[in-house]
Amino acid sequence: MTDIPIHRLHEQTKLGLLVRYMDLPGEQEKVLDAHRDDHYIFMIQEKGSTRMMIDFKEMQTAAGDAFYILPGQVHHGFATTEAAGWFIAADAALLGEAYRQVFEIDLLQQQALTLNAAQLLQLQTCLQLLHSHCNANNHLFHQSVIHSLFNAFAGMFAAAFLEKEPGYNQPELRPLTITRQFKTLLQQRYIQQKSPSAYAAQLHISLSYLNECVKQITGFSVTWWIQHQIILEAKRLLYYTDTTVKEISFSLGYEDHTYFSRLFTKATGIPANQFRQQYRG
Repeated sequence: MTDIPIHRLHEQTKLGLLVRYMDLPGEQEKVLDAHRDDHYIFMIQEKGSTRMMIDFKEMQTAAGDAFYILPGQVHHGFATTEAAGWFIAADAALLGEAYRQVFEIDLLQQQALTLNAAQLLQLQTCLQLLHSHCNANNHLFHQSVIHSLFNAFAGMFAAAFLEKEPGYNQPELRPLTITRQFKTLLQQRYIQQKSPSAYAAQLHISLSYLNECVKQITGFSVTWWIQHQIILEAKRLLYYTDTTVKEISFSLGYEDHTYFSRLFTKATGIPANQFRQQYRG
C-alpha cells in the first residue's frame, strides 16, 4: 500500500452529515481497517466497550463515554464487546469555528470523556431527533433543520469537553485562544511552513508571546508542536504505507531527505526504517 485510504463523506451522503446507531453484539475483532477521514467523527457509547487506535495511541471506551476523531487522524478499530452507541460523521464546514477549536486544542491529550447523566441524556435526545430528520425528507426546511440540530449537538458535545479544561470558568483566557488559533494554523500549514516566527506573524503577535501562551497551555513550545506534527505524519506514512523514507521526506516539505532522517531519529530515538520494522513487527 502506497497511500493511507481516505474515507470521503461526500461519497456517502449529500447532506454533509451521517448519523447512525451502531449495535455490535458479542465480541468482534478488527472492526475497522486503518484509514483517514476527510471529516469529523463523533461517537457516544451507550453500552459495552470498544478499543481503538488513533495515531498510535490506544483508546478504550465504555458505556457513557464520548470521543471524537479529527479529519486526517489515522485510526482503526481493534475490538468491541457488546458495544452499542451513536456514530456521527460531519463535514468540517458544518462545525462552527468555536466548536472546532475545542477539539483541535487537545491533540496530545486527546482521550474519551465520561459524560454525566444529564449530558448523556441531552445528547441522546438531540441525536434521536437528528437521526429521525436525517431519515426523512418530507418538509421544505429539511436540510436547515438537520444542520440546526447538528449545531445544537456539536455545541453540547464541545461544552462537555471544554468543561474539563483548566481555565474553563474564566470568561476570557487569551493564551488559550491564541494556542487554539496556532494549532488550527499548524494543522493547515505544517508542510509548507515550519518557522515559528511565521506563525507568530500570521497571528499578529511576537514569537516570544506566542511561545509563552502555547507553553502555558500545553507545556510545550511552538517549535516542539511543529516538529510533533511533522513526526506524527511521518510515523503514519511509515507504518500504514510502503512509501520510502525519501518520498516521505519530500511529501513533508523536505528536499534534503538526509536532514529529515536526522530529524526523525533525534525526535524518536530510532531511524525511520527501524521505526517501520519495529512497529510492523
